[in-house]
Amino acid sequence: EQIKQISKKKDELFLENMEKIKIIDGATNFLLEIKKMGYQIGIVTNCNRIVAEAILCKINIHNLIDVLIIGNECKKTKPYPDPYVTAIDFLGSTNNSTIIFEDSKVGIQSGRNAFPKCLIGIESIYNSEELMELGVDFSIKNYLDLDINKILQYQNTNMKNIKTYIQNSLRKPIKNIEIFKSYLG
Repeated sequence: EQIKQISKKKDELFLENMEKIKIIDGATNFLLEIKKMGYQIGIVTNCNRIVAEAILCKINIHNLIDVLIIGNECKKTKPYPDPYVTAIDFLGSTNNSTIIFEDSKVGIQSGRNAFPKCLIGIESIYNSEELMELGVDFSIKNYLDLDINKILQYQNTNMKNIKTYIQNSLRKPIKNIEIFKSYLG
């Protein structure tokens, strides 16, 4: 009961202070460009639905979003991949055509375990080096100079990603994977 009361109070305070929300530079224009190109947009969050919908309306992007997935409405929340897998399924997409933007550790873990085409870290909580250590493919400070065409052409095939994919696919943990490039052709 105490946790529920604290969570409710947190949501009330958040809603009361929504005017303090700062949109990452270029984010809205980036979303508009994505929609013009005919792509779908999903948001995956561990925030509750009331607060998430209020934020989308406040920053006036609610009409650009095709699906809003709330972590606690899934079987397992972030850091498990369930919320992203749910979004991918809802949009009728595939993992290898999905691009995920994340800024939190649990979000990056969740996104990585959904095996997207590309996982982009947003430098709001962590710097670029920290985001790379957490497993993103690359990081951005904002959306101002982000070229969507380069992202769409991105091929996630470096050895670190292949090793991570293999490790995440196995039922038993293993310490090391060795890949012999001569056998890869």
